[in-house]
Order: sequence, then C-alpha cells, then structure tokens
Amino acid sequence: MKIAILSLPSNFHCQKWAGALQKAGAEVTVYSFEPFTDKFPFETVSIPPAFPTKTGWRYPSYWFARKSLLQELRKRNTQLLHPLH
Repeated sequence: MKIAILSLPSNFHCQKWAGALQKAGAEVTVYSFEPFTDKFPFETVSIPPAFPTKTGWRYPSYWFARKSLLQELRKRNTQLLHPLH
C-alpha cells in the first residue's frame, strides 16, 4: 500500500509513524511545505506553499496548495493520505 503523510519529516511523531508503516509493509512518502536537507529513511517531497509568510506557511496554505499536492499524490499512485497534524 502506498501511504502519504502530510507533516514535517523532521517531526518525531512523523518519523515514528513513517517507520511503523514501513515495518508493516507500506511504501511511505512524507509531504511537507518546509524545505529540508536531512536524509530520512523514507521518501520526502517538498511542496512550496502558494502564499508563503515570513514564518513559512499557515494552515490555509494547505488549501491553496491542494492542486500541487494532488498532482504529486497521483504521480506516485498514492492510496491513502494521512494529515498528521
């Protein structure tokens, strides 16, 4: 099963969820608005927010980025999307 998590890949809970899902046999991809340079044991995709703020993004950014997110999900044949926060 291909599962997407919408969260920050550096988030402790996100890493735990992704690891547990991978152990159960799922292919996991984490989608985030924040750019990252760290290496993670799961695939990560950074989607720039449509209207970035000084602090990065706000929750309405998810609404404005929905088309970009949907394209990425379809490109990877994602079966389930889990917004972690």
